[in-house]
Amino acid sequence: MTSNVKPPKNNKNHVEPSINGLRSTLGNIVLSFCAIFGGLIVVALDLINNLWILLCGLLVFIMAISVGFLEVGELSERFDNALLKTTLITCSSIIFMAFIGFNIAFAPSISGVIGNPLDNGLLLGVFSSGSGLLSGVFWLTGAAYTNTNLATGTFFFFEAACASVTLALVSVVVLNKVKLMAFVIYSAVYFTIIWTIPVAWIWNPSGWLYTL
Repeated sequence: MTSNVKPPKNNKNHVEPSINGLRSTLGNIVLSFCAIFGGLIVVALDLINNLWILLCGLLVFIMAISVGFLEVGELSERFDNALLKTTLITCSSIIFMAFIGFNIAFAPSISGVIGNPLDNGLLLGVFSSGSGLLSGVFWLTGAAYTNTNLATGTFFFFEAACASVTLALVSVVVLNKVKLMAFVIYSAVYFTIIWTIPVAWIWNPSGWLYTL
């Protein structure tokens, strides 16, 4: 007697595609989560890095002003004169470096000799829609060079601080030898030519000494 009971169908071929589809979906979810989480980590690290450099720049600016206390303690300079001079140095470094000095030092250079003064416009390009003063990455801090991802404003602040402290040390040498107004005029030359051009040669990635 022949049995009419049919053997159960093999559903293995139907189950495997479902499992593979589930695995693919879960894999895509995990990859998306890792990409988002990794991106947040990169953004957080860049923010911390910028804040750290800003703090360091502030400390350097304080050091420049503190040179006035050195003049008071070691050279018997009047406190108000010393503090006024170092404060003027700090302010002039920000003004002249922002106007043109920063570009001369760190903008892509012309024949490796001098940074392009008009790169992205004067005053750090603050009137240019694509400047990215606080949000963009300054070109020489990008992945192609130092890979520190510093904003233009952050990098400018630190470099202006470094420039100011060098002139503050020069001011000690010429103490009581130069009138204050003459020294302020000299600071304009210092922050646009004397300090910036050697920097354009040595620390600018397109400078001729940097590329040797």
